[in-house]
Amino acid sequence: MESANTVGYVEKPVENYEFIGPAFTQVGGGESFTYADIAVNCDETGEGDGSGWQPLLDYIVILNENGTYVRKLVYAPQYIADAYECEKGWYDADDASEEIYTTCWNSTALTFGYGVQVCGTAGAGAKATFKGEVKATPTVTDVENYMAIANCSPMTITLGDLVVNCDETGEGDGSGWQPLLDYIVMLNTNGTYVRKLVYAPQYIADAYECTKGWYDADDASEEIYTTCWNNLVSYAPGEGFQMCATAGANATVTVKSALAAE
Repeated sequence: MESANTVGYVEKPVENYEFIGPAFTQVGGGESFTYADIAVNCDETGEGDGSGWQPLLDYIVILNENGTYVRKLVYAPQYIADAYECEKGWYDADDASEEIYTTCWNSTALTFGYGVQVCGTAGAGAKATFKGEVKATPTVTDVENYMAIANCSPMTITLGDLVVNCDETGEGDGSGWQPLLDYIVMLNTNGTYVRKLVYAPQYIADAYECTKGWYDADDASEEIYTTCWNNLVSYAPGEGFQMCATAGANATVTVKSALAAE
């Protein structure tokens, strides 16, 4: 299918720990976002029913390049902004707990293709919304160290839809995504590590008579390729996941466009 200037929005439910990111470019095709573009369904008046995103309780998690916690950001809605004469938006949770609203994080960059970790355990029915224009071409995202990657397409994808720039022949120069070394991190709803998945390219698939794609790292380390995860994990529009590419140089992952011809 082909289209031009196709616009829409995605409401992503947030329950416990999730990775989220833009599923659309900005209208006009811009790929630069900020945290101000993360629209949460928070009561802006202080007179709501207690549902939705909970101010000062639900949060964005800031991680460093090693995937380690650095800080969390909570949302101050309009009624808090009015009370403290500050901008509504995102603030350091420790500052907010002391009623300090001097540094707003709204302008923090969120580049299209990447995501952030959020936690919505405190509220019922918390959601984050992204809106914009459907990108007409695939999105190629650099992966270095630990990164949150988003399904930046308004359609559900599987692991098998992800394209990493891995040498499929075994005769490359050693650059790009490293087979059996770089990986996807699987986390549970508490944000705790469960497993990692590594990529087996075509030459490994040929050698072990298996499907090229994603396998449990522990199984792969023992040369077991019986369970391919390509179709076992899916990501809804705007849903994210964590990747780690410390082993290779210039690793990338590509998410296809929803407007690509079938």
